Amino acid sequence: MGLMPRSRPTPAPHPPDGRDEVIEMLDEVVAALQENTDRAQRAMERAEVIRRCRREGLSYTEIAAEGYGPLVIKLVTENLQNLVSKGSRLRRAHARALYAEGLTLQQIAAMYGVTHQRISAIINSSDHQAGARHSL
Repeated sequence: MGLMPRSRPTPAPHPPDGRDEVIEMLDEVVAALQENTDRAQRAMERAEVIRRCRREGLSYTEIAAEGYGPLVIKLVTENLQNLVSKGSRLRRAHARALYAEGLTLQQIAAMYGVTHQRISAIINSSDHQAGARHSL
């Protein structure tokens, strides 16, 4: 009972405009990872400033009032939201492509480590519906 379809998979058809949604979403994830790397670097720099200020005896209120840049938690939250949003879109595009190539919901579910019902929901959701869930 492997993950391969019953017959050789047929590549997902390209729409007439030649777009490959999986590759587009993959590119978005790569861009998000780069943005996150930049934010992570700023968060590490900010953490060092906080350490230095604390060694100098400043309170957290004083450090925040000095305006040394965004709070570390704000940068971490932005990174998480960025990856969840872009990762969800990639997961949806990828699951749809696998399904279009002939894999069953059960096979895709096994690859993703979720139930086939979850895969059905992912495949049938729109970016708008998923975005609304992640913004809560």
